[in-house]
Parts: sequence; C-alpha cells; structure tokens
Amino acid sequence: MNKKQAVFIGLANSVRAMHIAAYAAFSLILATILAAPAYAVTDVDDIPWDSAFSLVGTNGIIDPEVLVGFNPQPDPPGTDPGRIADLLLLNSMTTAEFKLTGQSNPQLFQFFFAVDLPGVELVVQEPERPLGDFDSLLIAIDALVPGAPSMRLFDVELGFRTSSSGVVDIASLVGFNPQPDPPGAFGAEFGMLFGYTSLSDAFVTFSIRDVESNELLQLRQVPEPTILALLSLGFAGLAFTRRRKV
Repeated sequence: MNKKQAVFIGLANSVRAMHIAAYAAFSLILATILAAPAYAVTDVDDIPWDSAFSLVGTNGIIDPEVLVGFNPQPDPPGTDPGRIADLLLLNSMTTAEFKLTGQSNPQLFQFFFAVDLPGVELVVQEPERPLGDFDSLLIAIDALVPGAPSMRLFDVELGFRTSSSGVVDIASLVGFNPQPDPPGAFGAEFGMLFGYTSLSDAFVTFSIRDVESNELLQLRQVPEPTILALLSLGFAGLAFTRRRKV
C-alpha cells in the first residue's frame, strides 16, 4: 500500500465514523421525541378564582356559565387584591377582551377559566403544547356521558397579544392544570402561566363556540356593572331615607 492509498483509506474510515456517530445521535434524538409526551400536565398554583370575571353565554343551544381571569404574577406592588385586568366585550359581545396596561418584562401572567353547565359534568380536553411561540389556542370542552364516549359541546378560542406585537413565549409556558379547583359546580377548568415575547399593554381574548350551532356565544357579565351601579344607588337612597326618618 502506497502513501496515497493509506491517506484515502484513512479519510474513508473517518467519514464512515462520522456517519455512524451522526446516525446514532439522530436515533437518540428521535427516540427521545417519540418517548416524550405531547405536553406536560403541570399544575399552575395559587389561582385566584375570587378575582375572576363571571360571564354567561347566551344565544346558544345550551348556555354555559364561565369564570375568566387574567392577572400578572406576582401582583404589582401597591395594587389591591382582586380584579386587576380591564374587561371589554367586543364583536357583538362574542369576544371578551382582558387588558393589563403598562406591563414590562420580566413579567409572567396567569390566565384561567372554568365552565359550568347545570346538570352536566364537563371536562377540558387539554391542548397539545405548541411547538413554538404562539398567539392563539383552541381548547375543547366535552360532556362526560356515563357508559359512552365523551361528547364535544364547546370550543374555547383564546388569543394572545401585546401592543408591541408580542406573543406567548413558549419557553415560559407552564400549564394547563389550575390549582386549587374552581369554586362551586365549576368542573371544567383550565389555567396557564406564561410570559410574552415583548411587553407593553397585554391582552388575552376569550370566545366560546357552541359546536352544535357552530355559533360563537354572546357573553354577558354577571352581574353587569350598570346593574351594580343601580343597586348601589338604590341602597344609598334607602339608607338616606331611613336616616331622614330617624
């Protein structure tokens, strides 16, 4: 064997070894991906259900009750406990938009909701964890039917954005199992802890679709702020009348 042949054989052996190593590495990565679950069911702790907005769906074949909340974590210093986000009903009241003003990184957020339909046991079908940063999420809500497969009743459509074009940062996402459980009869619950890729004003939109009618439900806040204001005025007037009679 001359010198050129030896060099050629040495190069060939090196290339063959590189191919074997690359194939082994690829096989290991593929096995890891196939063995891993589509998403991790991780608890989202300390959900403040008492800060959620109470909504009710209308105009559907069946109309659910909904609790929805959107809070920064941790709460900004100097804020009172309770609701922090502003709520606006858009698109003929089919979309609830939650807004947190003047946010800045690093900042995490809790978004959570629960759905109740009297007399029906509901369950949230947890979505697969997105593969990258995302601005929307679709979540199915099923009815549990004894002795039969679950039946799809609603689809919840979520949208995520900031006024500086931010979306959900996938690296920050924790979810989707909220703890503690929601109050009362609410049994279909969902929660997530996440950050945005950029921040200023932060928004989450919430819509719920009746899959039977394929219609977005109109949402109404319960009790409505105008009703609360009228009740407050009524109680104030009643107290003033009683004071004058004394």
